[in-house]
Amino acid sequence: MDHQVNEKHEGMKHGGHELSIGRDHGDHHVHMLADFKKRFITSLVLTIPVLLLSPTIHNFFGFEFHVQSADFITFLLSSVVYFYFITFVIEYLSSLFFTGSFNSGICT
Repeated sequence: MDHQVNEKHEGMKHGGHELSIGRDHGDHHVHMLADFKKRFITSLVLTIPVLLLSPTIHNFFGFEFHVQSADFITFLLSSVVYFYFITFVIEYLSSLFFTGSFNSGICT
């Protein structure tokens, strides 16, 4: 819509609708950064047992650590880490595309 040509637009009382680019996004980004840090640390803590139970790590470092149902525990913890962290990625990408932040230049 070309606002320069449309004379009716002046009478529509659009006052107070200034562009919000760069406003009130600081709190959102601080919250997302804190959420990312929390999810990263949690994922890192849950990844340590996965690595300790992994046969590839055993062969690489030359040690053995046997636990009954190690494959199941590794699968379970790996799934938790993946789905816990991927929800953040989905939330982040949806905030970029659905709020228009991606197109407005805020994320560049």
